[in-house]
Amino acid sequence: MKVEYCSLVGKGLKLNTVEDVAQYVAEIEALDGLTTVRLGGNTFGVEAARAIAAALKKKDQLECV
Repeated sequence: MKVEYCSLVGKGLKLNTVEDVAQYVAEIEALDGLTTVRLGGNTFGVEAARAIAAALKKKDQLECV
């Protein structure tokens, strides 16, 4: 099984709005077989977290966040 991985670990990002995370949401959506996502070391506001969550909700192969 191929592992599709998305990581923002340790980038020190401060993401508050949907616009702030648009690039990362697009990356998540583009990975059809996404199994692993790492978000540690960043700050997510409510809007940004909801946008990421909505993208992740569509990923049926997701194993680890």
